[in-house]
Amino acid sequence: MPFERDFNQKTCLHHLCESEDLQMVDSLMRFLAKQKIDHHSRAIYDILPKVLSFDIPSFVAYMDSRLMQTPETKKITHGDINAATHGIGFSSYAVDQGKALELMLEKQNSDEF
Repeated sequence: MPFERDFNQKTCLHHLCESEDLQMVDSLMRFLAKQKIDHHSRAIYDILPKVLSFDIPSFVAYMDSRLMQTPETKKITHGDINAATHGIGFSSYAVDQGKALELMLEKQNSDEF
């Protein structure tokens, strides 16, 4: 059964958040975490910031249940944000930045003499 909006474009989750019935919001989020990815997500994406603000126990588990990982993305274990290029680099290995800096300084010092 799909998770639909009413004539006011609200789902039962929207109504529960408006009434601040946090126990029912928590129960509904636990239920939704067990559903397929496209069962309800299009109907509730706009209310999720409000649900997050309630700090309910089931929210993290719900968000974890929404994550999907391809075999390719499973291989990515490290990332690097490059401020100079405003880009993000991914890798399956990590460079020890302290060790890299140490080696560069050694090289620089040995070139000076």
